[in-house]
Amino acid sequence: MLRTTLSSVLALSVASTSALAAQEAKDIAIPGQAAPGELSGSSAGTLLGVLALGGVAAFVFAGGEEPEESAEDDPVPPPPALPDEPPTAGGNPADFETSEYQRDYSLQMIGAAHRYADGGTGAGTRLAVFDTGADIHHSELDGNINAALSRSYFNTNGDVTDYDGHGTHVAGIIAAEKDDTGMHGVAFDAELMVFQGLAWEGAPYSLFSPAEAWADAQVRAAGAGAVAINHSWSFVGPNGERRGIDMYDNGQQLEEYYGSNLLDALRESAGAGLVSVLAAGNDGAAHPSVNAGAAAYIPELADHWLAVAAVGPDGAIADYSNRCGLARDFCLVAPGSAIYAPVSVEAGYGPDSYAYMSGTSMAAPHVTGAVSVLASNFPELTGAEIVGILKDTARDLGEAGVDAVYGHGLLDLENAVAPQGQLAIKTGHDRTPGEAALSDSYIVADAVAASSLTQALSGQMMMVSDSYDRGYSVDLGHMVTVASSGLGQAEDDLEQFTSNPASAIFANASAFDAAYAGLLDAPRLSYDTALGGADLKLSTMLDPQAGSLASVEIATGSAKHGVSLEVGHLFETGHLLGTAITGGFGDDLSTQTRYGRLSGALALSDATSLTASASLGTSSFASRGVLAEGTDIGSSAFAVGVSRSGVFNRSDRFSIGASAPLAMTSGRILLDRPVAMAAAENGERSNAVYRARQTVELDSVARSADIQVGYSSKLAGGRLALGAIWRPGTDRYSDLAARAGYTLEF
Repeated sequence: MLRTTLSSVLALSVASTSALAAQEAKDIAIPGQAAPGELSGSSAGTLLGVLALGGVAAFVFAGGEEPEESAEDDPVPPPPALPDEPPTAGGNPADFETSEYQRDYSLQMIGAAHRYADGGTGAGTRLAVFDTGADIHHSELDGNINAALSRSYFNTNGDVTDYDGHGTHVAGIIAAEKDDTGMHGVAFDAELMVFQGLAWEGAPYSLFSPAEAWADAQVRAAGAGAVAINHSWSFVGPNGERRGIDMYDNGQQLEEYYGSNLLDALRESAGAGLVSVLAAGNDGAAHPSVNAGAAAYIPELADHWLAVAAVGPDGAIADYSNRCGLARDFCLVAPGSAIYAPVSVEAGYGPDSYAYMSGTSMAAPHVTGAVSVLASNFPELTGAEIVGILKDTARDLGEAGVDAVYGHGLLDLENAVAPQGQLAIKTGHDRTPGEAALSDSYIVADAVAASSLTQALSGQMMMVSDSYDRGYSVDLGHMVTVASSGLGQAEDDLEQFTSNPASAIFANASAFDAAYAGLLDAPRLSYDTALGGADLKLSTMLDPQAGSLASVEIATGSAKHGVSLEVGHLFETGHLLGTAITGGFGDDLSTQTRYGRLSGALALSDATSLTASASLGTSSFASRGVLAEGTDIGSSAFAVGVSRSGVFNRSDRFSIGASAPLAMTSGRILLDRPVAMAAAENGERSNAVYRARQTVELDSVARSADIQVGYSSKLAGGRLALGAIWRPGTDRYSDLAARAGYTLEF
């Protein structure tokens, strides 16, 4: 192993001569010095492909133009404070599109507001920036930089003061604070650790070689729990010339260039889950820099590696930007032209100043910030999964699919936040073995039951997952839907009344005698016998798919003047008092209901009679789904009606009635709902699913009375029947059914 002193040239790539428009990149060489360092690699005495003895190592910013104005002038004075109220996370994306958000086009171009509305602001995440340092006292950064974790490779006191301005600009694009002033970064609540590894004009000797500094920063960032590290710079040749990934043919050549220590650090940090985001370079070349394209030949890095090219406001690749080329499989594009962000006072700008810069240096931090907001919103994701999502959800540009210019396409946080693929409900405490498709999971009830269940379940949040196993919260109250037919059995009764000559007196007969039996669609078999002056009826119903019913009824008196009492037991599968419950909510749900019905008729005159009925029941259920258990669920139904014969002729009959349909009035439901997935740790995905068990109360809700009217009369050897049932509307439903029928008897 040779020890040698190398001189280095820091080349600052200027993407534009105008502060407002991006032009072709130019390289301006700024001399600097590198301290002695121990080099390693398969070619002894070689640092990044440059001969050690008498050789020159160089590295170049991948973007970041110098402002056109002199250092003494503020190119863009700090704007006044903005009046926008800071919205809370979770809501309407438009609430986050403040004047600060719209200060330039880039955040809107990548759809960042949709991520903020869903709660992803970078909060709780840490990012690293390897650059020229940062102005840690700038008002946009002073609250987000962790000085204790930051490090300079040019001094031993931890001072990362940015004397160039490039690093401050990059850091601001990533995580400038949302403070209603100036602009804000993509991940405005993220924490930054700053690594000052790039020299500037007049910089002192570096304590580390460039490769050693890069390697150390990777390992430190991963060890500190950073989710991503930004590299808006690139190595160049001995004389500042471009060094692209296309200048190498295989991994062995690249390993010889990088050296084993750096490659070991890159592999170690990737294994720990750290995502490396690298600017593609500003040479207008067909392939990215040797830095950004490294994963093309070191495949074990690819899952945690993103090369980033730049586009302008029109979405077209910038003239100065290197294309994705050999890095297309792990390459994105992002806004890089004329990006407005903070700059350092020590670089000659005024306090709390801003400037426009252009380059792939400005594109890369948009992606770094995106990694943070995804990790913030979905802590269960690993770095590799975040990389995959950003690539899969990018907006396709150029040729269809992954191409050599735009790679996977434009960074699109709006699409990245949207659930992908089929949503599912996790059914256990582990994410892998069991889930139920949300499309096959539903709670469908009549309007009254839907109101009761919605009231009980509203505010209870449940996690559903998409094809990436990301957790999204949904309100259980929103999962209750109303059956398409609000009248249900009543409409069947109405059809029977108008088409059957032997029909009952009332248009909605089941309201008086079948509140619970009407929940099963099966024939009712009965056995009648006399018992001590009363009539005894034993009944049973059986539906192999839906359940069964058994009841005993005893009646005295006549149809015009009598009373009856029925007690019964109803068993339902997949239903709770007629409410269908499937999939993850309770595919195996079974309900037991015990009920009683008291009804009677009273003759008010020879032609007029009064009929009334009251049904009460109590139910319990159990399932292995989200609706895990129900106890003491009370229900009731009531009906009263008057009928009169001989209204217009001796053979006609008119009836009118009102009934309260069967409804749940009380009870408790135990919910067993998935609420979150365990966070990823050390780059590994956890399989744990957190669940919450909570009991909610069912309360009675207002229910409208069904109004029914019926008329029948013999006519021309047949029977004419007219009937109508009306359920007065509420804010959720309104139903009216009317029928007329004429039947002939032969």
